[in-house]
Amino acid sequence: MCWISWIILKDWIVNKNNILKANETMKHRWPDASSFFISENKKIWLWHVRLSIVDLNNRSNQPFQIDNWDYVIVFNWEIYNYESLKVLLENKYSVLFKTTSDTEVLVNMYKYFWKECLNYIEWMFAFVIYNKIKNEIFIARDFAWQKPLVYINDKTWFYFSSEIPALFNLNPWFKKEIDVSTLKFYMLQNFWHIPNDFCAFKNIKKLEKSSYVLIKNWEIVEIWKYDKLQKWINTSWNEIDFLDNKLSEMKPSDIGYASFLSWWIDSSFICNWLKKNEIKKTDAYTLKISNDDEDFERSKFVAKKLDLNHNVIYINDFNIIKSINETISILWEPYFHITSVYADSILEKAKTKHKVFFTWAAWDECYYWYNNILFILMNIYFKIKKILPYFVITFLNKITNEKYKDIFFSDIKTFKKNYYKSNFQKISKIFIDKQNIDNYIDKLVNDFFNFVEVNNYIDVSYMFWLFIENMHSLTIQSDLIWMKNSIEIRALFLEREVIKRAYSIPFRKKVNLFKLNEWKEILRKQLIKIFWKKFIYSKKIWFWVKYNFAKKIEEKYLNLIYSKIKNLFKRWLFDETEVNKLFENFIWNFQIIIKLYTIEIWFEQFIDNK
Repeated sequence: MCWISWIILKDWIVNKNNILKANETMKHRWPDASSFFISENKKIWLWHVRLSIVDLNNRSNQPFQIDNWDYVIVFNWEIYNYESLKVLLENKYSVLFKTTSDTEVLVNMYKYFWKECLNYIEWMFAFVIYNKIKNEIFIARDFAWQKPLVYINDKTWFYFSSEIPALFNLNPWFKKEIDVSTLKFYMLQNFWHIPNDFCAFKNIKKLEKSSYVLIKNWEIVEIWKYDKLQKWINTSWNEIDFLDNKLSEMKPSDIGYASFLSWWIDSSFICNWLKKNEIKKTDAYTLKISNDDEDFERSKFVAKKLDLNHNVIYINDFNIIKSINETISILWEPYFHITSVYADSILEKAKTKHKVFFTWAAWDECYYWYNNILFILMNIYFKIKKILPYFVITFLNKITNEKYKDIFFSDIKTFKKNYYKSNFQKISKIFIDKQNIDNYIDKLVNDFFNFVEVNNYIDVSYMFWLFIENMHSLTIQSDLIWMKNSIEIRALFLEREVIKRAYSIPFRKKVNLFKLNEWKEILRKQLIKIFWKKFIYSKKIWFWVKYNFAKKIEEKYLNLIYSKIKNLFKRWLFDETEVNKLFENFIWNFQIIIKLYTIEIWFEQFIDNK
């Protein structure tokens, strides 16, 4: 869980004290090493702080160079298939490697394949490579946003970093001007932070997923998305063998592993794999929410069956508000997600023993996690509509109530736009400025449909959750909460080939149409060979997990939260009457309320105390 940063200067001079300040703000990311590189003309500065996972030797510290500093890389990583790429480079180009790190493999892949290297690597990454021969800077970010990248481009400097704080520490004259419209994006349903490519501060951007930037002669000459979500071509769907192989690719590490163990089959599958492939007994961590916690009882059962070291963390012993506040102080933006608080409570205890954790994030979105008859009906509806004669559509259009026309006479793309616009209209009641964000929603949906290939409403809906809603929260969580505790994350279901394959599986294989309570069907059938039928077909209890969390928040922190949110009314952003209505039913509105709380905390930390 490293930190990378770099400056490409035109006529501005770097203050080394500011660099040291920037490094200090990133201490949570680098327990192991820190260093920087300066080009001969003093115009390019690269620096890196390291959490050592593969090849712990100092020889693999960064910035890393080959060919006498002709190629220099800083890299926030992992490259899962680097061992096979290493063999490719040795056989095809006779490359002699000096380390056993994936960093050396990546910089050589760039040297011999240039931007095509991005089609070979399996990954989570953000990296920059300085090519002295071509006087070129090459910057890239992974398929699923797993590694953060923010940047500023103005007349005197071009600056990227893993985190926002470094931007302000390097240039103390850079103004903290807020972009109020982005707070509205944050309040959209199922958004848990300000989405790409926007930022709470004006003039700061986040590099999009699957993007690379090419810079020559101090100017951006190309920004391009190098990958799309295309279908996996396969006739056999043995998912367990496939996922086993992918986990094996993700395994490289010169230190040990641990995993979460929750109420559901996803984490149990990963723990089972770790048990089979680890020499030492696997450590599994479970959060206990209450004395009658069904999740805890299930995890205890699995831990015993798999003979795991079962570590139990009790949420009552953890300061939830402290976790939320600290997370915002690192991200420098409003942010809240329940699972982030859960993860933080576990990792705070586990970080003394572990540096690498496996997680099941995005398993639900890839393989369909709950039954919804609406999805099936909408899927049938959109297919029937394609074959209806024009005069039938015209007739139905005339007799349909205006309120429903946008739903019944649009395509899937327009349907999604209208859904989010109507959703924001409900949320907009709490804003004093009720100006809509239709243009943003149009861009959001258009970008999504340009990125994916979809055939039915069910896939569209699940993909939308993953890439538009949850991807932001899942990937922010996968970096933010983990690096807050100096721990590296391995997220199997955020890996490119896993996502592509999952969305290539016909939905009839994921859903038992005769038993609509049995989704994830393709995995359940195959997991019976490993686990127990009663366990595999048990119901998901996530609703009650959220309910219990909300109850704890209400019992312990309600007065504190309300006192903070009252300060927001003085900022003339939110309508006091409408916000107070939310408190009338705290349990059902708690996620919106906590979002408002995080906005106030963000204002206090970064706007009031400039």
